[in-house]
Amino acid sequence: MGALFEADIIDVQKQLRQKISEVFSDFNIRFIPKIQSEKQAIDNLLLELIASSGGKKEEAIFRNEKVLVDAVFLLCEWCQMVLNGKTGAEAKRIAAGVNINLFEFDVFSHLELFNDGVKDLQALFNKINYTNFDDLKIIIDKFLELQHPSIAYLHSDSYIPKNYHKNDDQVEIMPETIVVSLEFYLHDTAWANPQVLKAKEIYVIKGILRFNKSPENVKTLKLLAATTSSDIFELNINDIILDEKLDYNVEGTLLFKYSQSNFEDNLSIKLVPYLLGSEKEELQPVIIGYDELNAKILDQNNNLFKTGFETIDKKVFEIYTNPLLAQMEMQDRNDFITLLNGITNFQGYCLQSGLYKHLTALKEDQFRDKLIQHLTANPLIGGAITKESHVAGGRVEIAYKGHIAELKVETSISDRATLIKKYSSQAVAYASGNGKSASIVCILDLTEKVMPPGPLASNVILRSAITHGFEQTGSEEHAQVFIFIDGNTKNPSEYSK
Repeated sequence: MGALFEADIIDVQKQLRQKISEVFSDFNIRFIPKIQSEKQAIDNLLLELIASSGGKKEEAIFRNEKVLVDAVFLLCEWCQMVLNGKTGAEAKRIAAGVNINLFEFDVFSHLELFNDGVKDLQALFNKINYTNFDDLKIIIDKFLELQHPSIAYLHSDSYIPKNYHKNDDQVEIMPETIVVSLEFYLHDTAWANPQVLKAKEIYVIKGILRFNKSPENVKTLKLLAATTSSDIFELNINDIILDEKLDYNVEGTLLFKYSQSNFEDNLSIKLVPYLLGSEKEELQPVIIGYDELNAKILDQNNNLFKTGFETIDKKVFEIYTNPLLAQMEMQDRNDFITLLNGITNFQGYCLQSGLYKHLTALKEDQFRDKLIQHLTANPLIGGAITKESHVAGGRVEIAYKGHIAELKVETSISDRATLIKKYSSQAVAYASGNGKSASIVCILDLTEKVMPPGPLASNVILRSAITHGFEQTGSEEHAQVFIFIDGNTKNPSEYSK
C-alpha cells in the first residue's frame, strides 16, 4: 500500500488547529458574535483539507472533523438567536444535533478515547436547551479536548462513504490503519501546549506511546521533527525498539537556542513517526495526541519579570516557568505574575528604603493601604487593583484580575515554615472561590531581628498547597507564593553589638 507525504497537508492542519484554539479558547457567551465572524476562515481550511485529500481514505477524517465544527458553530448560533429573541433558533439547535450525529465512527480507526469523547459530545448536544446554557461552555471545552489525528501521508486507498453500499456483503474489508497515540510530560506534568520554557536549557522530556495494534514486520519506531526551523531548536528522541507490546516509554531531550519576544507566536514542532522494517521499508502510522509540541520560549529580560531588583527578577522568572504554574492559561499566568512582580517590587523597596525599620507593630489595614498605594503607581497594574473584595464569604485584602494576595502582619513568629503552615489555607480558599489555582500570601515580619535579614530572593517561596480531598494524591495542586517582608530591622552597625 503506497503513501504520499504531503507537507502542505501538515501546514493546513496546523493552521486549522491553531485557528480553532484561538477562536474557542476562554469561551464566553458574550464572545459568540466574534466567534461567528471566524466561521468562514475555519470552514475554508476544512474544505481545503477535504479537497487536498483527493478522494483518498484520509478524506473521511477531515469530513468527520467538519461535521463536528459545523455542529459547534450551529449551537453557538442557536444560543445567540435565543439571547436576541429571534425566531428559528430551535431549528439551529436541531441542525447542530443532526450534524454531530453524522460523525462516522467506522470509516477510520480512531482510538476509543477519541470515540468516547465524540459520544460524550453527542449526548450533551442532545440534551442542551435554553434552561441549561452553561452546558454550552462544557461542550466547547470538550470539543477543544478532542485529540484529532494529524495526517502527514495520503494513502492510495480510496475513501468510500459507508452509506454508498446497499448491503454489508458489498463492503470491502480494508486493513486496519496503524494509529499511534502519544503523550508527553515535562517534570512529571503533562506538556501544556504551549509549554513555557527557558532558552539555552536542556529539557528531558518523557512520554507514553501506544499502538492500536501491533505493527507487523517492523523493528524500530523513530520520532522526527518535521520543520523548516530546525536551527532554532534541537530535539532528540531515542529510537523505540519494538516487540509484541502495544505500550512503550518515550524519552528524549529538547533545547531551544533563542528566546522570543512577547509578540511572536508560539514555536511549534511537528512530530512525524516512522516505522522501519528489516527490509529498510518505511511506514508512517497516523499519530494522534501530542503530534505537535508547542512552546513559548521566554526572555528573562522581559518586562513581565523586571521587578527593579535583579535577584528577584530571576526568582520571578523561575516561578513563571515552574511546572506548578503549567496548568494555568497563558493570560491567567501573566496576570498572576504581574501581581507577584508588583508585590516583590514593594518587598525590595521596603528593605532598601528601611520603610519598616525599628517598627514593632502595625495594623494590617495600614500595611494593606501602603501596598495598594505602591501597586496603583505601578504602570502594569494601576487601577486594576481591587481593595477589600469579598470571595467565598470572606474579605480578601487585595485582588487583581481575579488573583488574590492575602496580607498579614506577624509580631511573634519568625520561622518561615511555621508561618507558611499557619497562613496557607485562607488564601487557597479565597483563590479557589475565584476559580484560580494560584495565590499569594505577603507577610510583614515585625518580630525582633537578632540576625540580619537574608537576601530578598530567599524570602520569596513557591510551594504546592494541597486542597481538600487530594491530601494523599496531590492531583489538584495549588501553586502558592509566600513573600516575606522583613520589618523591625536595625541599622547594620547594630547587628555587631
